[in-house]
Amino acid sequence: MDKIKICLAVGILCGSYSFSFAGDGPGGIGTTDGSSSLILWLNPSEGTTVDGSNNLTAWTDQSGNGNNASTTASSEPLLVSNVRNGFPVVRFDSGNSEFMNLGNATSGDLNINPNSTDLSIIAVTDNSTTGTGVLMGKSASSSSSTQYEFAFSGTTSISLNGGGNSNSFTVGTSGFHIFSFTIKDTTFSTRPLTLITDGTDTFPAVGVLTGSTTNSHNVNLGRNTQGANNFFDGDLAELIVYNSLNTVQAQIGINYLSAKYDISISGFYSDKYAGDTNGNGDFDFDVAGIGRDVNGTHTTSESAGLKVTNQGFLSADDTYLIYGHKETSNTQTTSGVSGGVEARFLRSWHFDLTGTGSGNVDIVFDFAKAGIAGSPSGSSYVLLTSSDDGATFTEVAGVTDNVSGTEVQFNGVASTSLVDGNVYTLGTTDLTDSSLPVTLTEFSASEQNGKVVLNWTTASELNNLGFILNRSTNSKNFIEIASHRNFPELRGFGSTPSEKFYTFVDDSEFSQGTTYTYKIQSQDFDGEIHNYDEFASITFDGKIELTYKLEQNFPNPFNPTTTINYELEITNYEKSKLVIFNVLGEKIKEFELTKNKGSVVWDGKNTEGSLVSSGTYFYKIEAENFSETKRMTLVK
Repeated sequence: MDKIKICLAVGILCGSYSFSFAGDGPGGIGTTDGSSSLILWLNPSEGTTVDGSNNLTAWTDQSGNGNNASTTASSEPLLVSNVRNGFPVVRFDSGNSEFMNLGNATSGDLNINPNSTDLSIIAVTDNSTTGTGVLMGKSASSSSSTQYEFAFSGTTSISLNGGGNSNSFTVGTSGFHIFSFTIKDTTFSTRPLTLITDGTDTFPAVGVLTGSTTNSHNVNLGRNTQGANNFFDGDLAELIVYNSLNTVQAQIGINYLSAKYDISISGFYSDKYAGDTNGNGDFDFDVAGIGRDVNGTHTTSESAGLKVTNQGFLSADDTYLIYGHKETSNTQTTSGVSGGVEARFLRSWHFDLTGTGSGNVDIVFDFAKAGIAGSPSGSSYVLLTSSDDGATFTEVAGVTDNVSGTEVQFNGVASTSLVDGNVYTLGTTDLTDSSLPVTLTEFSASEQNGKVVLNWTTASELNNLGFILNRSTNSKNFIEIASHRNFPELRGFGSTPSEKFYTFVDDSEFSQGTTYTYKIQSQDFDGEIHNYDEFASITFDGKIELTYKLEQNFPNPFNPTTTINYELEITNYEKSKLVIFNVLGEKIKEFELTKNKGSVVWDGKNTEGSLVSSGTYFYKIEAENFSETKRMTLVK
């Protein structure tokens, strides 16, 4: 095996490189707190802001570095849903001169001098450019002053420029492909530019990087920064940029994109994950992994609530453990459990093992990242496995659970306990001791014969004495209208792992044209009352209004950014805002809300653009007929 060739393919220095940061970036490679080699991650499924015509006006960087993409009027590309394997894309049209600005003119993560710093740009695109179209670059009118540029020449050729040096690659057919463009610094003076297409690498001999390699232009998506413009035509499904990447990480990252977008891969970066096929259950989502080859390792990664960490498992080269799931949301279920197991996560992960690894791994389930409300407790959690793609589960013998914060940890799981092709998830043998708590799954209101009918569903219950219903005519001042204390239909089922359905009829006197908003609470046998985010509203003429909701920020605690999702009816935009303030009640930052449903991303900065100190903060949503406040924690 050609060791030099392997290193050049992803832009690293030859040698042994071990990366141990907990990876919650794409494919579990890099972190999303801005502290790793991941410097840009643009995902059309996250952080997009659109206008009423689905034109993309802003795109938030998911790497934690704040390299957000912005647009100017009339140049916005289009956000198009359900294009590739169910996922959205950003569509650029050169006829409309569409592009986005990433800034970084003279400083920042993307202002990289290729003569001294590595750069890897990974993109999933369907290119339809007929002439020359630049996907991403920090260009200049002179090639010698272009820091880097990733361009298409027609539908089957790519032109790369790095440090004043350029070369063209033939990429075969049109359609969606996974491209990885790497620039090496001057220590690789003979082949500094490389391209990986759907797993296959190419090494043109283009000579030493030359030119000034610096300019004062911004980084752009969809065109070059200066000169002929050269607008890009086509769909961008995902864009990821690293300033350091080894071959193991490239292997896992390309498998992540292959599974997500259903793109076949071959060559040196081969398909090491079979869980994404129809025959194996289509476990396409959030594929991540750990691995080792002759050049280095990747020792820990995360996938939507499941973290796997090497503890001796990567004992030989060409060893990988890659895993993914297929659930867009998570809850508690009793499906497929038996033998004393009372319930499990709905979300489960397909494991693919490659090579001759031995030793152990740590397997950790994080309730917060898995979308499960509350925190784990007790000592009755078990690691479950399935050999029939999740139809039936059995307990993995010889492993012991440990609860820490929001995590259930199974440390030191032997490689002999892991089966290639099996599915794994978290279960409990005692819901009272070790619960899998969930939130209310449904709450709705409808008008029938002059009365309001309320319906709600619970996925499971733990020590639930019953429910309390509250009503308001201004979405602020709620009064109790019914309780389990005086209405038998509001009594809970105690502890149960199964789904339960409830109905209550409010037969009060209602005023036509008045909006009534309901919220629900549950009470435990020990007297503790739990509030829920869900609201149900109705204007008493038969018209059901939008649900009001202010969700808990995620992640929480966070550093440096967090996302706050909301849903409400906005009729007067001048009165709709989200305000962040500290424990002293001082306003830190204010966001205007211009959509009925959307997200606010806070980067930990105040209105002056300065980072605030770590600690507890509150966020409050205020609309014409709705107000709610929640708490969050910034850590550094």
